[in-house]
Amino acid sequence: AIPTTAGSGSEATSNAVIYRNKIKQSVAHKSLKPDYAILDGSVLLSLPVYQKKCTVMDALCQAIEAWWSLKSTEESRQYSKESIRLIMKYIYQYVDGSDLPEVLDGIMQGSNMAGKAIAIAGTTVPHAMSYRLTGLYGIAHGHGVALTLPKVWRHMIDSIDDIAYDRGKEYVVEVFREIAGTILDVTEPKEEHIYDAIELLERLLIELGLKKAESGNRSEELANLVSSVPESKCKTNPVETTLKDIEEIYSLVLE
Repeated sequence: AIPTTAGSGSEATSNAVIYRNKIKQSVAHKSLKPDYAILDGSVLLSLPVYQKKCTVMDALCQAIEAWWSLKSTEESRQYSKESIRLIMKYIYQYVDGSDLPEVLDGIMQGSNMAGKAIAIAGTTVPHAMSYRLTGLYGIAHGHGVALTLPKVWRHMIDSIDDIAYDRGKEYVVEVFREIAGTILDVTEPKEEHIYDAIELLERLLIELGLKKAESGNRSEELANLVSSVPESKCKTNPVETTLKDIEEIYSLVLE
């Protein structure tokens, strides 16, 4: 497989996706995972700017979600960390149109690492919330997940006492702190850096020009969006996230 975007990570997974009647459909089978992948950053030179922005944000969100996923392992967390490090190092040069091999190959490697991470740990609520945004509003998948992830992360840290999982509050706070430290490139991250990382992601959306979805009939659309999120996806989130929480987060996304 030769990926021509830097964002899906599909060359490292057993998953394939299509949209049928504006609804995401997934296929997963071990035969879909390639035996080899050729990562050639030069193919990214012809990628449209909007797709550069959306796919690189998809990869970044994949790496973050796989890191905090309850299915994460030591191996997947290492892939996530390296993915975030590479993407944050090169993202601004990349979307600005750099043709430097170091930048293009770095982004391609970062995307591949994110794919390896989700192949083990999967994604969580932000990805689950993003799919219907694509169907309803016609925005690219990476655009949709970039809108949802900061809001979900802020909800989780604000609701940290609602943890109902074996790993416990201290573990989850530590994971959030490590993710934030990698995003911010801080060697000794503190708890307050979590909010700094969330704010950086929100600023990044503005800087990349990835605008919020424009709602028409908000109440009708909210019901449609909430019904699209399977409760099973909520179970991989490190902080309990109910459908009521998801409705509130969607309200912020559409605000």
